[in-house]
Amino acid sequence: MPRIPRKKLRATEEELLIGLDGGATEVKAHEVRRVEVDGVQRLALGVANAAIIYERVRGFRPAQMKTQLFEREQPRPTLTESKQAAAWVEACVRAIQLVAEDAGRRRLRVGICMPGLKSANGRGIVVMRNGPRIPDFLDGVEQGLRERSLELVAPIPPLISDGDACAHGENLALEGHLSGLQHAYYLGGGTGLAESFKLHGRIVSIDSLGLPKAWQLEFMPGVSCEDQLSARGINASFAQRTNRAVPLEEGAYPEQLAKQGDPDAQGVLAAAAEVLAQLLFLRIEALAPDVLLDRVVLGQRLGVLMADEELAPYLRQPAESALAERLRSRVEAEWLSHYLEHGQLRPDFLVASPLRAAPALGAAAHALEGA
Repeated sequence: MPRIPRKKLRATEEELLIGLDGGATEVKAHEVRRVEVDGVQRLALGVANAAIIYERVRGFRPAQMKTQLFEREQPRPTLTESKQAAAWVEACVRAIQLVAEDAGRRRLRVGICMPGLKSANGRGIVVMRNGPRIPDFLDGVEQGLRERSLELVAPIPPLISDGDACAHGENLALEGHLSGLQHAYYLGGGTGLAESFKLHGRIVSIDSLGLPKAWQLEFMPGVSCEDQLSARGINASFAQRTNRAVPLEEGAYPEQLAKQGDPDAQGVLAAAAEVLAQLLFLRIEALAPDVLLDRVVLGQRLGVLMADEELAPYLRQPAESALAERLRSRVEAEWLSHYLEHGQLRPDFLVASPLRAAPALGAAAHALEGA
């Protein structure tokens, strides 16, 4: 995404807007700038950015999901889990500090997106599939910033999910793929899967629709949709199929070997394509016939893979064919013509986005709400 020269910025010099994208392995912070395009406020990346990999505390493993869900109202992290949580908070504070130092600012407005289920007040994380529970997350971040003599012009707003942040970013960024649409679905794939909708022109959380998230869906016993479709899950599936250790070595990723003709790598991508088609069909079916999606935006690492033309025969094309087949099976549905052309999926329906900073941009947009 192109950087915007400082002379075109509308944001005041007194405060710095930062969007922070917390993942399961690292945190990324970006300077975000407000720009006006044809009378509409949009967002763009500034110059300053920082990425920090979380320190891994020896012996830490996420608590079992049934335990986390049972303790959701009153989480009881173990000592090791609390140490891991402190490492996550420190990484977030440090990333924000580095961006502030690079930009030469001290007064900050910060928005943060994080995976996991949030506490009732939105300031903590009480269920985290691939990381520690951090019930006092924002308290820790704000305290860390104060200790570094960084001033928040407003309290950090409640944590936003990574899926909603991605959708907001795609909706407001100069090169976003949700801008101008009425109904759309966003699916980003990295360590996990991030989902959100745009309905009637507004970003809508999947939680508010009462739909199960991808990590809660099992298309085969004991294996979630996320386990099969996320970039991490695809790598793990390939490692299991080929008796390799994870993490995979550089040069041994399935998308790399698939291009070289490796049948196992191609098979893993084809299996992911089938899962993608199943997930998209469920989302389409859940909304129809009242809402017909204009577009599906696939982002993050999944978007990169989908955009790779060399991988199209093993991922994109099988996914499109499998989704079209499922749609054709619903011959009684009058809405099929919205998605199909001559019996095949509309060529402009699945769009791969290269906007890797979408979650940070969306988090920054969240911080601006009510400002």
